[in-house]
Amino acid sequence: MRKMDRKSNSDKLARIHRPWLGYEPMEIQFIDVKPLDLVMRRLDGTEGWPKAIVFLDAYSSTSSFVLSAKAYDKNTSGPP
Repeated sequence: MRKMDRKSNSDKLARIHRPWLGYEPMEIQFIDVKPLDLVMRRLDGTEGWPKAIVFLDAYSSTSSFVLSAKAYDKNTSGPP
């Protein structure tokens, strides 16, 4: 049975509201880097796990997705 009372409905509402009025486009950006759960084979035959880089513009709520050019091994911190 579903709850249809006022409190349960109110509990589901977002509590934080941040108005973005007064900011210019591209003035505030959120950037997130996530490793992807897929293996890619490099030209030299080694395996690498790429990272996704996502940019979000707070003013217009537009996002951009970029796949990193280098896919490094999980056990190393950088290029060989």
